Amino acid sequence: MIQIWNKVNYPTEIIKRFWNYVIIPNNLENCWIWNGPKNKFGYGIFYYNYNRVKAHRFIYSCYNGDFDKTLFVCHKCDVPSCINPNHLFLGTPKDNSQDMVNKDRSPRGERSGTSKLTDNDVKQILTDISLNKYNTILDISKNYNIKSMQIIRILNNQNWKHVSKNFDLNNLRNLLNLKRNTGTNNPNSILNEEQVKDIRNRLKNGETGTDVARLYGVGKGRISEIKNFKAWKHVL
Repeated sequence: MIQIWNKVNYPTEIIKRFWNYVIIPNNLENCWIWNGPKNKFGYGIFYYNYNRVKAHRFIYSCYNGDFDKTLFVCHKCDVPSCINPNHLFLGTPKDNSQDMVNKDRSPRGERSGTSKLTDNDVKQILTDISLNKYNTILDISKNYNIKSMQIIRILNNQNWKHVSKNFDLNNLRNLLNLKRNTGTNNPNSILNEEQVKDIRNRLKNGETGTDVARLYGVGKGRISEIKNFKAWKHVL
């Protein structure tokens, strides 16, 4: 038998209407499922007195009283439509993000709305590098119409870890001359020594830093550092 709490003293008719949307399992330890309106993420939505609130936040206040509304009400069970108060806990935005990561629900890879790549794209890129189909990071970025830094982050195991975990990234960096040191060996470098020589020759022959930066897909600041020997000092 469920004990219905109302620690914030909502009107009886509101509490009664709320519970009309709840599916109660035989085992009360299981999820209590919201059978009313839901948002696109599957979280229950409850309307009362011109208010719109997520159902799991509403019931959390019923069982625990008022709480800091800047905090998230998180699910231990990872079921958005669940409103079992024993499955809910308060957390900061950081706690909520970490909880998503721990449960592998964070928007990553192709699930990220800003990604231009898919899991298959990344797998193909890494496979092609292993087969020596690319000589530079720049070749890859131009082929996929993405920024070179995205490839760098993949090879440095910063992004797309769920795909790159099946590859020897150290070996792939070596194939593209991206070792951990300076110059060509800088893991954040998209250039090699021959390209740096060409950049300096182009600048010497009157090409603008803007044009050279656009040609090689790097920032104007990087071109300036190369020109003034603040970077790639060992390349004459």
